Amino acid sequence: MRGVSGCLRGICMVAAALLLAGGFAASAQTFRGTILGTVTDASGAAVAGAKVTVKNADTGLTREVTTSDDGSYVVPELPIGNYSVTVEKQGFRAGVVTALRVEVSQERRADVLTGYAVAAGARPLAGPPPRGSWRSVVQSADPIRASSTNAWAQSPS
Repeated sequence: MRGVSGCLRGICMVAAALLLAGGFAASAQTFRGTILGTVTDASGAAVAGAKVTVKNADTGLTREVTTSDDGSYVVPELPIGNYSVTVEKQGFRAGVVTALRVEVSQERRADVLTGYAVAAGARPLAGPPPRGSWRSVVQSADPIRASSTNAWAQSPS
């Protein structure tokens, strides 16, 4: 009887050790971060199926994902560093977000506004753009240095 009792005690101790180790592993901190966001057009509509390229400016590491039906994307498990996000889709101008700093266990939001592509040979017009005709070319994720270059053009007649 003593052998069975000792065996059960050993099994219980191993099970308890595994449960404790699993609990610590589950709460372990990651040494990576995430970039996520939503891609929309000038009207505010989601841009599904756009290619999102995230590039580490320090190491050159590049990851690509595609936006979902609601225009959202997530790029998890990125090493700490400085990143840019480029969004491309046929029929739209590329959108770029720069100066994204990813830190440990941090989620950085990079929403990107795209616009319709301008026809080859288009000439820029002076004055304010007509409603809904602008496109964002570059955005900065740094709120202190945030800037957006908006331009518009009309196809030649």
